[in-house]
Amino acid sequence: MSHQEAHTNISPSDQYVKMPKTILIGASTVDFTFPAGTKTLPARAEATPADPLLLASAMLARAGHSATFMSEAARDHLGDLVVAYLSGAGVDTVSIDRYADGGTTPAAVRFASGEGEPIHYHRYPEDGFNTVWPRVDPDDVVIFGSSFALRSRVRQQLADFIDHVRRRKALIVYMPGFPADMVPNLTHVRPYILEYLEMADLLLTSSHTLARIFDDGDTASCFARTMRFYCPAMINFDFATGTVSHFQGSITASASFTPAPDPTADERARGIAATARSLVGMHITPENARILTTATLEALTSEIASTLNSNTD
Repeated sequence: MSHQEAHTNISPSDQYVKMPKTILIGASTVDFTFPAGTKTLPARAEATPADPLLLASAMLARAGHSATFMSEAARDHLGDLVVAYLSGAGVDTVSIDRYADGGTTPAAVRFASGEGEPIHYHRYPEDGFNTVWPRVDPDDVVIFGSSFALRSRVRQQLADFIDHVRRRKALIVYMPGFPADMVPNLTHVRPYILEYLEMADLLLTSSHTLARIFDDGDTASCFARTMRFYCPAMINFDFATGTVSHFQGSITASASFTPAPDPTADERARGIAATARSLVGMHITPENARILTTATLEALTSEIASTLNSNTD
């Protein structure tokens, strides 16, 4: 029975309840950005959620898709603001660990002019990441990554959860990456990145991040020489050229979207959200993610690009 046939004679309300959901796992960091030319205090700063995975969960929920965000935030006012932002968008926030014991919600101070590296502020409690696991059903899509997955306090429970996700037959998507100021720590975190690559059914990458981690500016070369030995399927965004490509074995399919040479967190989040919507809509599962036909790869990249070009969340 096909995916479409499986929903025959189901009422619209029942079909919505039974549709696969997307679980995104990332950081609850808040960016405080001062405008270009700021020279003295006092000065006004704009506060926005920083992690593209968090922003993507809000975009999905606003578009009517079932989305859960798994993370951690302190029981402080900043943490309250993050949870309120997500809840207001319709995101399920039950799996955000609200820690206390003197911890603070992570924040980063930036300058719009790009003057210097961002300054990060955080204080975590002694206890490790300890959240309520969300319900995982077959064919759900679980996307995790960024610097959040590399935190020592997070890794063990996250690895346990991903193992649970595999047993529940949900699609596992890993998005490697970390801020530029973490590059000096690359040698320390690279083993964890490689471990996560092996856990995934599908990788979600960007050309800029691949060049930073693997020192290979050619995405096709990086996939052929490195990535496919860990996970044989990868969707990559090259924001500079406006290209989304799907690599699987020796097959590659690509489609074009509006370029963003210096993508913002919002633009990266739109790429994540568009990918999640397409994976759910085209019923990409752990069973078929690595054996898609050329036609399906082309349809998937075209749908992702089309969503991005429509400028909708």
